Amino acid sequence: MMDALNSPMAQVRGARSLLTKLNFPREALLVAGIYKQLFHTSIKIALLLGALVVVGIKPGWSLLLFPLGVVSLILVGTAIGVLVTPLGMLYNDVGRVVPMAMGFLMYLTPVIFPIPKDGWVAALYKLNPFTPLIDTSRGWLTGTAPEMLGYYVGVNVVAAGVLLVVWAAWRLSMPIIIERMNA
Repeated sequence: MMDALNSPMAQVRGARSLLTKLNFPREALLVAGIYKQLFHTSIKIALLLGALVVVGIKPGWSLLLFPLGVVSLILVGTAIGVLVTPLGMLYNDVGRVVPMAMGFLMYLTPVIFPIPKDGWVAALYKLNPFTPLIDTSRGWLTGTAPEMLGYYVGVNVVAAGVLLVVWAAWRLSMPIIIERMNA
């Protein structure tokens, strides 16, 4: 997810000279970043499946749903990345703060451990929108029943809506950002 979040800003920074000299659909940068993330993620998944075999975890039919979980992680990361990219191109500090903030938020996500059943930590984990994405994807990968499926669907619906809105904002802001890059 962190790679998907950083991808839009990296794509724009990498294509800075092209953006200022050529006229092409700017959305191609976002789509190229998504394809790049899907390719890199497929390599990581292959290694992860090999590790599952070594550890002795035998997932069932739910493994077929795991790519859906990966795509939703990329969707959410891309939505947040497209949201912060215009600000990150105008102010370099945004590009430095976002990975730190997301790293802190990932510490509040139960990535390799189960969610506690009760207490304030359990409430904190349940408020984190990344928790259902990670938990559901992990459940599909390992063959356990996902506990937060409704929350997972809700986060994905909100992320898809946010992606549509920020994509439109992206189209409106890119000419201004490109003009500022020329200056």
